[in-house]
Amino acid sequence: MKKTEEPKALNVLTIRCPICGNKTLQIKETEYYIPYLGKALLVSRYCSSCHYRKSEIVPLEPKRHQRIYVRITSEDDLKVKIVRTSTTSIEIPEHGIYIYPGIDAPCFITNVEGILQRFYDAARRIAILSQNKEERIASMLFLEKIDKLRNDPSPFTLILDDPAGLAKVIGSKKLKFILVEDVEGD
Repeated sequence: MKKTEEPKALNVLTIRCPICGNKTLQIKETEYYIPYLGKALLVSRYCSSCHYRKSEIVPLEPKRHQRIYVRITSEDDLKVKIVRTSTTSIEIPEHGIYIYPGIDAPCFITNVEGILQRFYDAARRIAILSQNKEERIASMLFLEKIDKLRNDPSPFTLILDDPAGLAKVIGSKKLKFILVEDVEGD
């Protein structure tokens, strides 16, 4: 599929919904070209009974394992766009911040500020839902750390480690420091 081709509908399937149990969950697969990712499979699920909805993007053209190091030194650097695939782990080693992809990790395009917001949202959920006092306190301290990075970014390194080789930094010409490393083996 080239950039100029129209999306190709591949499959439409109706199965039993895992939420409500009715046989009204429709799964649609469409092959599509997505800028920065290449050819991808768009999978959408929708149940007409309970309105459960889920969609995902599955890249179809993996490349070599790569690790991208981005040095964030200013508020402008927070606006640099990031493509994060479902296989990409994200690290900010100076602050002990790590996110590893789970079995249902989403593929998304955001900016550095959006990644910090995702860290913030996850810690906030933990702080609110945790029954453990120490965990709540640790989450609150983490929230303060993320707030500081978002509002007054002292220099830090953002590392994108993607075994599928599809993670990207868009607009990297504005950055003072970026390094892309091909990784051999695991």
